[in-house]
Amino acid sequence: MKLSLAVPSFEDSPSIKDIEPRLRQIAAWGYSAVEPLICCPSRFDVESMKNILNNCGLGISGFRTGLVYTREGLSFTDPDISIRELAIQRIKESLKLTSGFQGAMLLNGLVQGPLQEHVNIEQAKEWIALALRESCSLAKRLDLVLCLEPVNRYELNYHNTIEEVASIIDRVGSKNLKILIDTFHMNIEETDIYESIRKYSGYISAVHIADSNRTAPGSGHLNFKYIFRSDERRLGNECHSR
Repeated sequence: MKLSLAVPSFEDSPSIKDIEPRLRQIAAWGYSAVEPLICCPSRFDVESMKNILNNCGLGISGFRTGLVYTREGLSFTDPDISIRELAIQRIKESLKLTSGFQGAMLLNGLVQGPLQEHVNIEQAKEWIALALRESCSLAKRLDLVLCLEPVNRYELNYHNTIEEVASIIDRVGSKNLKILIDTFHMNIEETDIYESIRKYSGYISAVHIADSNRTAPGSGHLNFKYIFRSDERRLGNECHSR
């Protein structure tokens, strides 16, 4: 199992050289990879980043696309079709970026967008399914995994549980689409975290580990011994600390 640390966007650093000391510290802590936010792939210097990561002995486990919605305002469920198309295009660009890093996945949640006024839930889910099918078509050609994350109700007003996200994955019907689970979100939404993992283990490809207060495990009230009764295969291939 690869242990990775979620980090801010590299795009926000004044220069790529400013990133290296932080990456060296992460490697010294024992992590084998990092998981940065990504917003505009065209701003990402792939070759320079690969060189710095290699120097630090780190890989990229995945890219998180939350900024595509929170910073750019692009989502799969915007009533404006041009915005939806731009969101899909941004995810495709992010997939192409991800393909440059061996073993990396593209991790999505907020890019679905909140359910907006005058858009019913079935229409929103159909737009999401269409966006994911188109994205997964490219993911298949690139031999990549695209993950969808159940996000808690205070950040997204649907697709909050593993069961709900598994349902949209079944609707899309792509083997390249998997679930990213996050213990913080699950603490809010799942009746029994362990049982949800057990039931939907075949859908899970990545795990975010954070305590109930969204900080390091052990600083809140989550019972990680109970959660991790699941073996590594049940919890997926990647564990990411937030």
